[in-house]
Amino acid sequence: MSKNTKPNRNGRILLTMLLLFGAPYLFAWYFFFSGTALEIGNSSNRGNLVSPMQPMPEVQYQLHDGTQVTSAELADHWLMITVADGCDDLCGQALIIMQQSRRAQAVNRQYIKRMLVLTSAQDQAEDIAAKYQGTLVATAVEANGADAMPALLSAFEGLEAQQQGSIYLVDPRSNVMMTYNSDMPRDNLLKDMERLFKVIKMD
Repeated sequence: MSKNTKPNRNGRILLTMLLLFGAPYLFAWYFFFSGTALEIGNSSNRGNLVSPMQPMPEVQYQLHDGTQVTSAELADHWLMITVADGCDDLCGQALIIMQQSRRAQAVNRQYIKRMLVLTSAQDQAEDIAAKYQGTLVATAVEANGADAMPALLSAFEGLEAQQQGSIYLVDPRSNVMMTYNSDMPRDNLLKDMERLFKVIKMD
């Protein structure tokens, strides 16, 4: 009987350590990526939490210079995306916020992509890309050779009162998880990204 006491005790100690140190991480990871609603008091995030998270459709983006980017190529990155009929002041403000928020993440900025999807006024695309360098400016969206712009826009439908000037944060698993409207303070996105990279390590 005494021979089994030490192994059993060691097993209990190991289980206790796993629960103490592993459970919080697994708990946070699950709720972060599952899209499950979690309400605990007042949330500390600066943007509007999308709960449950909204999946993005698998599409192919036609960029201003004729190149194409697929959803798969954007996977494993955080995507800051805004949609505009034409790049007015609200659109320009959103692009500046995305640019500054990414730049502020230092070495982690390699895990962030920025995109503007133009639903009209595609003739502005080249000038916008030159002004906001590093921003992917999409002029068309396709899936299986057909127009997929409506499918893309449906992923953002109802998340903000208006799409013009709003920023949508898409996680590395292609889910819309946070939104930022044009009335929010300029540093909201930046602060949320800083917090995200503190709790989540990118490989």
